[in-house]
Amino acid sequence: MSTLTIIDFDDTLCTTECYMDGGFYPALMRRIAPHRTYTMEQLRQANAHMYLHHGASIHGWAEELGLGMDWVLETFAHIAPSLAQAVRPHIAPNPQVNGKLRQLQKQGHTLAILTHGHRDYVLPLLEHLELAGIFPPEMVFDISAVNGHLKRTVEPYRHVLNALAGTVFLRHNMVEDSPANLPPAKQLGFTTWLVGEKPVQPDAAPFIDHRHPTLNDALDVLLTK
Repeated sequence: MSTLTIIDFDDTLCTTECYMDGGFYPALMRRIAPHRTYTMEQLRQANAHMYLHHGASIHGWAEELGLGMDWVLETFAHIAPSLAQAVRPHIAPNPQVNGKLRQLQKQGHTLAILTHGHRDYVLPLLEHLELAGIFPPEMVFDISAVNGHLKRTVEPYRHVLNALAGTVFLRHNMVEDSPANLPPAKQLGFTTWLVGEKPVQPDAAPFIDHRHPTLNDALDVLLTK
């Protein structure tokens, strides 16, 4: 029985977001400066608002500044190397997780990543985490691969399914740390797995099938399915 298991990258596959600020904000400031002037503190406060309401702050900035998807994708690409440089010193391979992912593959799981990160950020970190062999580039669906669509909509999930249409999957899993990203996956028939401690809003709760503290815990259960 073939199973598609998609895993988010940031704060799901690896803890990253708490290490991003030093790379993210200076790079974002460079992208916004031609359009509007902010102090760094103003930028941080506005960015938090954008993230809360849009699910990815760069999309919020584009709306605020009247800019299109080309600017969004160019901004993700511009920020990616700075993010990778900021995050890399703080992360290391996790032998337990890596071993369980390989076991899933042996059990017939096709593994993929679906992420709001840009591939110029994600791919170098996968190499650093010794996961490039488990998630080759063609199985990493980044923000550019899905044309800027966010996981709060069904479009990214449909894109992955269409890209892998040559394989018939009898089961589909989505593993994610952001509750708001799971309802669209559930609507398309995925079994949904939430990891981490982010609060779940009432409108998202019915769409979450499993919840576990860490990816390691979720993998233990997936290996028994």
